Amino acid sequence: MASRRIALGELISPVSEKNRDAVYTTVVGISIDKEYMPSVANLIGTDLSKYGVVRKGRFALNPMHVGRDKRVPIALYEGNAPALVSPAYQMFEAINHQDVADKYLDFLFKTDNFDHACWFHTDGTVRGGLTWNDLCSIEITLPDISVQKDMVRMANVLESRLETVVISRNKIRSLMSVIAVEAIRSGKYSEESLTDNVTFTNGLAMQKFRPIRGERGLKVIKIRELNQGFCDEKSDVCTQDLKEKNIISAGDLVFSWSGSLTADVWGAETAGLNQHLFKVESNRYPEWFCMVWILHYLRQFQRTAKDKGTTFGHIKRDDLDRCMVLVPNDMANVDQKVGPLFDYYVELTEERIQLLKLRKVLLSKLA
Repeated sequence: MASRRIALGELISPVSEKNRDAVYTTVVGISIDKEYMPSVANLIGTDLSKYGVVRKGRFALNPMHVGRDKRVPIALYEGNAPALVSPAYQMFEAINHQDVADKYLDFLFKTDNFDHACWFHTDGTVRGGLTWNDLCSIEITLPDISVQKDMVRMANVLESRLETVVISRNKIRSLMSVIAVEAIRSGKYSEESLTDNVTFTNGLAMQKFRPIRGERGLKVIKIRELNQGFCDEKSDVCTQDLKEKNIISAGDLVFSWSGSLTADVWGAETAGLNQHLFKVESNRYPEWFCMVWILHYLRQFQRTAKDKGTTFGHIKRDDLDRCMVLVPNDMANVDQKVGPLFDYYVELTEERIQLLKLRKVLLSKLA
């Protein structure tokens, strides 16, 4: 059976189960990345009997802010224990599983095309809400159920490997810092400022460096790109005619000193570095050394930025200058312990990017 276009309203029906007897107490929300997460709302004194009960196999949707964020917080609930969602959320489920697979819908809801269709249907309010009727009017491509299940199997394999890579990467990131600092402290070392032999080069205001006519240009790394790990079609483009210090290649260390302060190895394509981001380099020390000490002070940097009291918290070079680091006398010995971990971390970073891109390609086939 060939694929067909069909309105969502023919495949889903609303669910209105409430926590009337206050049996359940676990409250969840849905992130902008379409994942369930513990609620961050202050629930003291809240009447949870008015909250909706989301069970395994049901979907929940936060219809608010869709017009503003241009993304729809929507997800399939797969937990074994029921949870609660805000009364403002819309819950629903598939009508007939012989026509549509839950996971197929879940993956389809993660596509950019679906987000765009929902954004187009939002109302005219400031926040741009999405009504149930508008959701039901959106048309999707629906292949035969056997094709849906094949696509879901492929997507699940990809998601499983991606989850493994992310977990391993996070563990190595933490382990690397612990091993490095302990190895340095266990031997002889000297002390110096973080900036004595590590260079922090600020990016450029790339809106002033647009591509020259006929030039393909480079994608621009902003905080958004650093957080997601790669550039995409929504990323800005700048000229290729930049100094090497303002260009980031795979394997380079990038540190955001404003907004959401973070540091990571770039694992994607060559790109231009925007302002509010540092390219971190050292002619004297290995790259893991730079990363380990930035991570060591990261929480301090984040507290400093938060205390600025500005819309976008940030740190200054003085804050970097005041950070003292321990330099081992026998760097080669410590490098033997930490270097392989860092190399594996870089490999996982690059694999994560490839998996994310592959997932995006696969999801585009569902739209």
